[in-house]
Amino acid sequence: MASHEDWRLLADTPDRNQCRNCHIGPHIKILAGPPSVSVRQLSLNMGIMNLLGPFIGGIPLCHGAGGLAGQYYFGARTRPGANIIEGSLEMLGIFLSGSIASIFRSFPMAIVGAMMIMVGIELAKFLESVRSSRDWAVIAATVAGSMYFNMAAGFAAGLAVSWIIGRLQRAGV
Repeated sequence: MASHEDWRLLADTPDRNQCRNCHIGPHIKILAGPPSVSVRQLSLNMGIMNLLGPFIGGIPLCHGAGGLAGQYYFGARTRPGANIIEGSLEMLGIFLSGSIASIFRSFPMAIVGAMMIMVGIELAKFLESVRSSRDWAVIAATVAGSMYFNMAAGFAAGLAVSWIIGRLQRAGV
């Protein structure tokens, strides 16, 4: 049975998938050249993964851009650099899965917090490309809902504001 936290993650996954990876990725240019995966392919991959995952004990997952921004900020600015980091993390998961939680707990929270602030700043840099007032309204509603309640509420608020603005524009208001 899915927990309350699992349902919040489910609302967060489309946000991380489309908004972050597909729109922020080209801005930070970690992978040179045209994208090898389209928005549709990324969405289908994540959707199938989340539909089938619960049957084998999985929880909702996403292809979030927090790691992408972190890799870029801390120096992995080419495809080989990103592959080295990702391969290292995969090896940690495969060979140290039983003790990885205790290894991660040994990192001082102040260092982890500082790293998260730097990644957050890197993710926020894409805002310089936002031009329309409609986009700013959706961003403001999403951020406000996320900060005041949780990511699921923020996602719902952004979706609602986008829908309302779209309806008003079609009505000519």
